[in-house]
Amino acid sequence: MKKIATALLILTLCVSLVACGGKKDDAASTTDAPVVTTTPEVTDAPANGITPDVAETSVGGQHWAAFVAEKTANPDITAEELASKLVSLEINGFSGMATPMEAGSYLPGFDNFEATGFETCVNFMPMIGSIAYVGYIFELSEDADVAAFIKTLEENCNPRWNICVSADQTVIGSIDHTVFFLMCPETYPTNDGMGDMGGMGLAE
Repeated sequence: MKKIATALLILTLCVSLVACGGKKDDAASTTDAPVVTTTPEVTDAPANGITPDVAETSVGGQHWAAFVAEKTANPDITAEELASKLVSLEINGFSGMATPMEAGSYLPGFDNFEATGFETCVNFMPMIGSIAYVGYIFELSEDADVAAFIKTLEENCNPRWNICVSADQTVIGSIDHTVFFLMCPETYPTNDGMGDMGGMGLAE
């Protein structure tokens, strides 16, 4: 089942790349554009986690707040349940999916990087590939070095993983041994979510 889910995820990414191929003018304009990425500093939170320094009203900040609220209210919530809730937030305005991933498999949002060191990993992202948004929920073992794992994610993520689009926020944090990761736009074009703006986040 996991192999089928992974295959579907890869197929979705391939379709998005083909769709991007038709936008020659856009692709040409993104080549020389600087990547504007804000990777928040990560500082130790009181007692049980690592909290990212992110604006509460930003897209990433609202997702982080939702993650904290869900995990605090229900400490036993599964990674897949968390991912499903986050990708379904009203602010997003798109149809999303949550897909379990295996250690060592390709992770969208990273270049030539096979993540290991986790017990569970669930990817959450839009069903269409022209949106600068990709996230993960990682469950680590009790004896894992959470700070080191987060540092590895920071060093290997690529805000332009999808060629056509570029994320401008990278938000990474944790509660206990559950790690939250999201690359996304800082804001959406409208206050009520993305709506029909399927191309938002296009690099210019």
